Amino acid sequence: MNKRAGASAETVQMVYRTLLIFVIAFTILGLGAIFYGVYINTRDAEARTLVSQVKDCIVKEGKVDLTGEMMRYQNNLLDYCKINGTGKVYVYVSIDKSGQNYVFQHGDSGKTWIADFFSKKTVQDRLATYKPGYAGEIFHYPEGFNGNSFYLRIIVEVYVFDDRT
Repeated sequence: MNKRAGASAETVQMVYRTLLIFVIAFTILGLGAIFYGVYINTRDAEARTLVSQVKDCIVKEGKVDLTGEMMRYQNNLLDYCKINGTGKVYVYVSIDKSGQNYVFQHGDSGKTWIADFFSKKTVQDRLATYKPGYAGEIFHYPEGFNGNSFYLRIIVEVYVFDDRT
């Protein structure tokens, strides 16, 4: 028998065996992926979107009305904004209007990290460590902006809790 013919036949069989092993392996991995879903954390994006929505709700056409209906919603800000929350969200808004400070919030502030977070003095201290699901932004509206006769600073901070808890 020719040794070359035996070696090349063995090589052809090895290619088929390797392909068969790859097909079986990918089938097992594919079935595993179907039954075990991958958790994708979207809390950061949700928090940033909520910051924008809350700011747009508070500042309507460049003006903030702190004497009207909004003042009745100091502890339920998302209800005023008509934003559907899941209960897994905490929103804190501080509005400084020419020296007067107004605070609005929504959600469960009883989490221990929230107490630690808001006990810090500056936003830079708060942002020193990464907190998943947190977004915060400061908006400045100078005197004379859109006809306003006052200086306005709005701090919006949002934390979206973990869905799996």
